[in-house]
Amino acid sequence: MSLVARLESRARRGHRRSAMEFPRGIFLERLLYLSKGEN
Repeated sequence: MSLVARLESRARRGHRRSAMEFPRGIFLERLLYLSKGEN
């Protein structure tokens, strides 16, 4: 299971608010970094 999929399932379980507390640019940058690390 990829990290992105893990984050998406976590968001569906109601942790979306904590993810949205990050400044959006930093959050997206982190997602890109993590997805690159997965591949």
